[in-house]
Amino acid sequence: MNCATAGVYVLSFRYAAGAGNASRRITVNGANAFSNLAFANTGAWSAYSTNTVTCNLLAGRNTVTVAYNAAAGSANWLNLDNLTVIPLQILLTSPAVSPTGTVRLSWTAVAGVSYRPQYRNTLAAGAWTDLTTPVLATNTTAAEDRSGLSAARFYRVVTP
Repeated sequence: MNCATAGVYVLSFRYAAGAGNASRRITVNGANAFSNLAFANTGAWSAYSTNTVTCNLLAGRNTVTVAYNAAAGSANWLNLDNLTVIPLQILLTSPAVSPTGTVRLSWTAVAGVSYRPQYRNTLAAGAWTDLTTPVLATNTTAAEDRSGLSAARFYRVVTP
């Protein structure tokens, strides 16, 4: 595949695992990205599910390989239907400050991906400060609430 820019991308594998749980080694550009990625049982070969992961891709040509590797623990049969690749986009959807000073940051997310909410007091050059430890998304949106913060700060969300 060809990527317009280097960065974090979302890889979505559409698959069927009708014989039970399966796993495969995933390499990106020849390097081990996931030594034994699990694909949950779909219950039938006509039933499909999606397994979504993130990884860094280069600008230009990239190669993703899905391989059975017994030495790495690969198991069972797997029907890989397609692979969708899209750039990871983080969009703040509803930053808000309550009357008590609690700042709520909400953003679009990919389940299973960690995000780092950050802030700084000026837009001038300088380091960003982590608002909290990384937040693990469990859905297509994620949020972080913090009290006692200044609404005059500038906020962003990045991936670790």
